[in-house]
Amino acid sequence: MRRGAVLLVALAGLAASAAPARTEEPRLPPVSGADWEARDAEARWLLYRRSEAPHEDWVAFLESRRETAFLEWVALTSRRADALQALRRLEAPEWVRCAVWSLATVDTHVLGGSQALLTERPALVLAWFDLHPEAAKGPAATLRVALEQKVTTREDASRLLPPLDLTVLLADLVPAAQLHDLSDRTRAAPGHRYVHQVERAIDILVARKWLGEPWVGRLEALVNHGHPAVRRASALAWAHAPPDAVPRTTLLARVDDAAERPEVRSAALIGLSYASDPRAWITLVRVAQSPTHPAWTAAVSRLGDIDDGFAPTRWRDLAVTAAGPAAPALLASSAARIRERVAALDAGAYASRVPVLLDRAAQADLECDPLEGTLVPWTLETVRARAGEDPVRLRLEQLRDAPAAAATRELAAERMERVREYARSILASLAAPATGGR
Repeated sequence: MRRGAVLLVALAGLAASAAPARTEEPRLPPVSGADWEARDAEARWLLYRRSEAPHEDWVAFLESRRETAFLEWVALTSRRADALQALRRLEAPEWVRCAVWSLATVDTHVLGGSQALLTERPALVLAWFDLHPEAAKGPAATLRVALEQKVTTREDASRLLPPLDLTVLLADLVPAAQLHDLSDRTRAAPGHRYVHQVERAIDILVARKWLGEPWVGRLEALVNHGHPAVRRASALAWAHAPPDAVPRTTLLARVDDAAERPEVRSAALIGLSYASDPRAWITLVRVAQSPTHPAWTAAVSRLGDIDDGFAPTRWRDLAVTAAGPAAPALLASSAARIRERVAALDAGAYASRVPVLLDRAAQADLECDPLEGTLVPWTLETVRARAGEDPVRLRLEQLRDAPAAAATRELAAERMERVREYARSILASLAAPATGGR
């Protein structure tokens, strides 16, 4: 390189190193201080829930104002750990009880974060457990034992708030006879209960590891509540339930109710789609074949997530223009996702799907569902095509030899007998000698 060129390069490098570092523009808070101050706690919550501002901006805003009670609400309803971490940084009176509550969260990131925070201050946390021994249950009891093995000293925990009360937090799962919409008002009216308060209770419930009764029954009852927003929120909540807990009959009634609002019917179908009952999948396929159904988009999208290849066979000649201009692209995208997922299944993964496939076929067969004529032969042919792979063959043999009492779901004994027949038929076809000319 010539000297002049070298000099130019050196000068350019010097100029770059001397130039001030670029800094990002400061982000505006999600709400002005004046607007925030004009609202009470409930109006602030509704503003937060309706906001399109990033979650982290809200946490930073709340932390800067030391809004610890509000941060606790955010932590209880969110599947992120940042609000809890903000409480810890502020040494808020709520932080220990909120972290202990989060030990029962469904999100592993939040769980790991709460464990780490509590472990960092063992003497303080143990002092809090000493004051509130009733809080040491389940994972909290395990944590307490582990901390007691680390330290014997105690810090002063008298300023920390007592444990959260489940019955208080979830009280709005049994809503008042009349619910109001706070809308854009800045103050809640005395004595009024609001839709968003029920929605918040639902969010708290589903962010936690699944609880039994009476909470399951209360959530199911909300699917039939008089307010459509409550029906929608409670229907969607079943997407977070154990598959065997999803109330198929209750949700199906909302899906099939022609007088119900479209957004509620779609939410009910989404919640229903997480049920283990094969009739939930059959319902998805049925709705996906009806482009005029208000839940058509939800059905096609969910089948893109969970179908094993049958649904696209029903879509080949389906006219979907009635579902809107985006419908053809959605149908094609879901079909492509299904094909890609099925093609990626190795023998072990496919073997785990065999009971599900046979169970769906058995349900359609036993109920004489309209899908029976195509679903049963498609299933037998599809499974037979991979039955020569060792894990798949082994799973079929297990199903063939399983006693009918091995399954426990609704109608399972009856379906299990039909599943065993399918498995015998597929395995017999593998063992049959080849026929044909020389």
